[in-house]
Amino acid sequence: MHVTTIRAQNLFDSNCYLLRSADGFVLIDTSVAGRRDALVGKLRSAGCEPGDLRLVVLTHAHSDHAGNCAHLQVAYRAPVAMHVGDAGKAERGDMFWQPEGPTLAMRLAKAVTSLMGIARFEPFVPDVLLEEGRRLDEYGLPATVLHLPGHSPGSICILADTGELFCGDLLTGTRGPQLNTIIDVAADYEASIERLRGLPATTVYPGHGVPFALDELSRTHG
Repeated sequence: MHVTTIRAQNLFDSNCYLLRSADGFVLIDTSVAGRRDALVGKLRSAGCEPGDLRLVVLTHAHSDHAGNCAHLQVAYRAPVAMHVGDAGKAERGDMFWQPEGPTLAMRLAKAVTSLMGIARFEPFVPDVLLEEGRRLDEYGLPATVLHLPGHSPGSICILADTGELFCGDLLTGTRGPQLNTIIDVAADYEASIERLRGLPATTVYPGHGVPFALDELSRTHG
């Protein structure tokens, strides 16, 4: 699988991943609206022009991942797919809409992002609602959707048949493989991490930081 990492610097680094399919591209996450020009430039450099983007997959509806979904729907005529658990956030453009049981770190993140003006994003209505086990072959991506909540109710990961795991913010890679401290529901997050350990994944592509081997997580957080 050909993976192009598109990294945006805002309050912190965040990653988008452009995957080349047989007849187009699939983009996982979209960064913040303030880095739209950089995103579009990277898409163009990779040969992805309007009409070439077959699908945008949103791992969860936080502003550093969802900030350009509405733009790509219009400018690139690209459908946006996400889990229904975060659809309410997307439709309101509010990443903190209806938190279920946010930790102290989540409340701190709300305060900081609100102060920085990036807690909200341009609202949009998803075109495709993804469920656990959904295949993405029809978009040229041989991969399966996994619903792994905890960071947000609708957080998903994409597991490619070739072993790549695009995990959104379930894990971070900023200082090696790390568990996320920004958690909505701790019990859901812990269950998702336990499930993650048993997946047939090789390389993990996180929403923040650099890729790492999944077995590194067991060595550092066994």
